[in-house]
Amino acid sequence: MKHNTKTRARFAHLYSRYGEAALMGALVLAATRFGSAQTTAQSSVQPENQTVAEVTLPDSPGFTVSGPSAPAPVSIGASSSLFTNEELEDMQTTTLAPTHKTGHVAGVHDKYINPGDVAPHLTVFDKVILGVKHTVLPISATGWVLAASYEQITNSSPNYGQTFKGFSQRLGASAARGVSEGVFSDSVLASVLKEDPRYYRLGKGKNPFKRIGYAATRTLFTRTDGGASTVNFSLLGGNLAGAAMTQAYYPAINRGFGEVAETFAGSVAGSAFGFVMAEFLPDYFHGFHRNQQ
Repeated sequence: MKHNTKTRARFAHLYSRYGEAALMGALVLAATRFGSAQTTAQSSVQPENQTVAEVTLPDSPGFTVSGPSAPAPVSIGASSSLFTNEELEDMQTTTLAPTHKTGHVAGVHDKYINPGDVAPHLTVFDKVILGVKHTVLPISATGWVLAASYEQITNSSPNYGQTFKGFSQRLGASAARGVSEGVFSDSVLASVLKEDPRYYRLGKGKNPFKRIGYAATRTLFTRTDGGASTVNFSLLGGNLAGAAMTQAYYPAINRGFGEVAETFAGSVAGSAFGFVMAEFLPDYFHGFHRNQQ
């Protein structure tokens, strides 16, 4: 109240002494100062969530996370991670989106990732579904048939005989072994050990021998969920578990430590062959489809 009284008295004094022109000048000056104060106050307040930053995730090249208050862009090496486990977990729950440099977004249950595809983070549930889904894919069933056919031709373990019934039993055993190995590797151990169970193709344009070597060695090496290079414990452990389970349904003659070791070695070799097929077959089918157009 005192401030208002003083203000009115000042305007009255100005009006009585200098007239209307002075009073108008004072009003303009006051309005100018008030507007300047408002502008300064507004510029000091930043709108919430104004800045959206992008950060390259450590597990799949070209994949980005966008969201409010995201950290500044960080470059992650292929064999190291600058993120803590808590930060990685936060990223996995953040909305994910590809940048303009990325291509097709792969599904969370896709086992094989093509060059240029965006590979999303996998939760434990995603890995469980991926492992189960992969066991019933045509490429997996083809592997069962090839394995049973080789065993039938060479009359090797499991020794069911070389009759049609023996081949049927070998095919059933091959399917059981393949399913158990896939579930243990991709669904169980990859979740427990936090490893990425997917295969990333090098694709066309690379040296074919380099692609073969890369594909075959993916049975021994893979990446963690954080993008670091690691021994493929999940695949090796899954194949070992599947080989051990054959003792429950293989003939008595094919039971024992030596037989388990032989089955394990055969399974690892079969996994390497499967990765080589996954590396090159898409090239053939893409070319075949293009020639048909």
